[in-house]
Amino acid sequence: MTSKFINKMALIPSAINLNFISAFISPDSFSITALAACTLVGGWLLHNRASRQKYFPSPPSDSLLGYMRIMPQTYPWLTFMEWGKKLGEHHGDIIYIPIFGRPVIILNTAEAALDLMEKRGANYSDRPISILLGKMIGWEYITSLIPYGNRFRTQRRIIHQCLNSQAAVFLWPLQIQQVRTFIKNLLISPNDFQSHINRFIYLAKMAMAGVAAIGTPGLAPVDLFPVLQYIPSWFPGARFKRKAKITHAVGKQMVDEPYDKVKEERASGTAQPSLLNTLLEDYENTYTIDYEHELNMKFATGAMFGGETFSPGSHNRSCSYKLQYSRCRSIFNLRSDVLSYDGGEQLPTMKDRPNLPFIECILKEVFRLMMRDERYFPNPDDFKPERFLAKITSSDNVRLHALNTFNIDDPSSLVFGFGRRICPGRFFADANAWLTIANVLAVFDILPPIDPITGRETIPSFEHSSAYLCIMQQTKGIRLPYYST
Repeated sequence: MTSKFINKMALIPSAINLNFISAFISPDSFSITALAACTLVGGWLLHNRASRQKYFPSPPSDSLLGYMRIMPQTYPWLTFMEWGKKLGEHHGDIIYIPIFGRPVIILNTAEAALDLMEKRGANYSDRPISILLGKMIGWEYITSLIPYGNRFRTQRRIIHQCLNSQAAVFLWPLQIQQVRTFIKNLLISPNDFQSHINRFIYLAKMAMAGVAAIGTPGLAPVDLFPVLQYIPSWFPGARFKRKAKITHAVGKQMVDEPYDKVKEERASGTAQPSLLNTLLEDYENTYTIDYEHELNMKFATGAMFGGETFSPGSHNRSCSYKLQYSRCRSIFNLRSDVLSYDGGEQLPTMKDRPNLPFIECILKEVFRLMMRDERYFPNPDDFKPERFLAKITSSDNVRLHALNTFNIDDPSSLVFGFGRRICPGRFFADANAWLTIANVLAVFDILPPIDPITGRETIPSFEHSSAYLCIMQQTKGIRLPYYST
């Protein structure tokens, strides 16, 4: 792969203090997951603004407010994609825009992200401290948000020891159990699938919805002008402070409740198998008191609860799962694929995965939903799981290989981020997604709601309420008829 991106970054003088660039990874070529997971940190301090040299191309700015006026507040990846096209094939890979003195670097292709985040990960693994998410919401110690350093490495080790590729295999039985519980709940009330989500995941969604209502982290007014954090809540225009106070309470619940609940259950002897239970058991066996380690355990596991919603791609996938299936059923007759393998005698488990290639195709296409690089994914607006069939059937271990390496045309290798900030729970998340798809399709048909006026099926839409949060519209009325034969 060309090193042109690395060569461009090398133009930045070494004397510049690298600690304050926010970078957006545009789903022009890969998942919006990378938007949240691959924030680049580095760049110019405000006192270096005297140097106006530009190292990357920029789109035209507004004459009055510069790029602040044209910075997209919704669906930013579409705007970034258009900027890239206008700047040309060889100039739109990396885009530079200054927002009130803060340089923002947009990585518009997977190649650019790989060159910088992987090959020079040691330089670009840091994170700026967000006033909004850190001080105001109270997530200054959440793994995905803390700067690169000892605390970050400690929390990553905590997560990695529980969710690495080998450890994740031992969690399959627990995941299967939870998926079966989910299936049973759907049988009882199929139209209430969102209410069957675990309470703690619900708290995470509530917290992230609160953050979305305040602003985009890194570009929220309080992040651009930190002095705003000190204005009183009653001050005109300070509604964001009142919202932040409410979100802070929910965010604290998201982190504290699972931790406190498991500790109480351990004290009463009723603790169920869980990652946090294992961590606490190992900690108690040291017979020491280490408040720093307790804090790291709490926030590392809290980051896992928030991961499903903080990662915009994964949340978008959960929104997309439920009805995109109905489109591809006509292509694959997916239930026949599932039942022909085991004769319909049992629900799919992970051992069945190599024998269900069509399910693998669906998973990759769900991962791909926000990837729009037509060089690798023609007709990106179409849901076409079959685009991956030839590759899947030609490889015996394409899934695990994809999670451990990077292939520009494989969504599974891009959707979980890059470099030292890559999602440490990707093996667990990948297995959970596959089990859910396979089991739901083995039991239910997924049909859209019927419009009460026209009597026709209508596909519910899903929208991003911010750069990283997706909300499913019209969830009621979705039909999940049970296969009785």
